[in-house]
Amino acid sequence: MTTGQSVIRYCAIALAVLLSVTIIVSVVLSIAGVFSLLGGKGGIGEMKTYEIGEEVKSLDINIGAAELKIVAGGEFRVESNIEKLTVSCRNGVLKISEKRRLSLSYDGKAVLKVCIPEGTVFEKLSLDAGAGTVDIDSVSAETVKLDLGAGKTEIGMLVATGKTEIDGGAGKISVKDGRINSLDADTGAGAMDIAGVLTGTSRISIGVGRAELTLRGGEDAYRFDVDKGIGRVTVGGREMSDGEKCGSGDNLIEIDGGIGSVTVTFAD
Repeated sequence: MTTGQSVIRYCAIALAVLLSVTIIVSVVLSIAGVFSLLGGKGGIGEMKTYEIGEEVKSLDINIGAAELKIVAGGEFRVESNIEKLTVSCRNGVLKISEKRRLSLSYDGKAVLKVCIPEGTVFEKLSLDAGAGTVDIDSVSAETVKLDLGAGKTEIGMLVATGKTEIDGGAGKISVKDGRINSLDADTGAGAMDIAGVLTGTSRISIGVGRAELTLRGGEDAYRFDVDKGIGRVTVGGREMSDGEKCGSGDNLIEIDGGIGSVTVTFAD
């Protein structure tokens, strides 16, 4: 091997080593960055109150691992101990966002409390929640969009006059009472319990999870269209077959079942 070839060979080796080191360092820094987002030590401070100084027409909440409570109050107010929380109200839209969207845990209990005046009817309610718990006393809106992850969600009363969309992950969703129009619900791998009156055309989609509907207003108010896989769909105590239709009411409920189960019962 000539001197020139040796120099070229050593330069190639040095370049390869440098490239490998650069890749390793980049990967390590990337992993460290991810764990800094996910690891989530800290992030909790003193409880802070955010006063809302203008009219609120819509509510938009985006949180990760915090515990969310929506309660009735004398005026719009936000209380939280999350350090990296942004609260803003522009053009009538109150936006609340937890910057640590990828956090899995905190050094304590992360709390977000939203107080809304009694009788408030939002134009739009949008909620994107991750692994935390959601507890809503009562809420009314024209349009409702709930994107829920692995946490537990409980809603005492839900009233929606326009379109309602509920996307569930692996958690449990419970609506104890309500009047919901044009419901589009997808349970994923979790569980969903809804009690109340469903109006218009609703669609219930089941993956591997389960859904239980307790319908008010009388059995004669509904009709059903079932498209299911290997799962089980029961309406009023009777197991439904794939492609079966029943009922003659004005409100249609389309059930798209996978391998999970759907149970429909009727209450006065």
